[in-house]
Amino acid sequence: MPGAEGRVIHVRALEMMPRSKLEDFGGYRKALELFDVIVADLTPFGRHPVCAGLVRQQVDAADSICANLEEGYGRGSKKEFIHIIRIARGSAREVLGRCDGFRHWLRAEAVVGQSSLANEVVAILSRSLKTLESR
Repeated sequence: MPGAEGRVIHVRALEMMPRSKLEDFGGYRKALELFDVIVADLTPFGRHPVCAGLVRQQVDAADSICANLEEGYGRGSKKEFIHIIRIARGSAREVLGRCDGFRHWLRAEAVVGQSSLANEVVAILSRSLKTLESR
């Protein structure tokens, strides 16, 4: 995994960024990374009759984090962005909660990797909320 340097952008800068700069927000970049890892790790299990629904839900939850951040950022309102960051954080917690459910099918390091990324997303979004709400 890459190091932590450069992952988190100051929320103040986020508020002033042009819409095309959402990619500079550490929470968004980390959510995209989480989505990619989940898809790569879980795709082989997508056709398994027991796992297919769980895989689909986990992929959808990871995608929801990114999609919500894109929508909230695109609306251009601080109030709406705060609300949607909360929703995205909830999806990240959903992903985190389900990571353990895949421990019987995935390698331990894959479960730990997904959990770690999901925890990072939750932490970044929580810090961003705290900063935005204090202004």
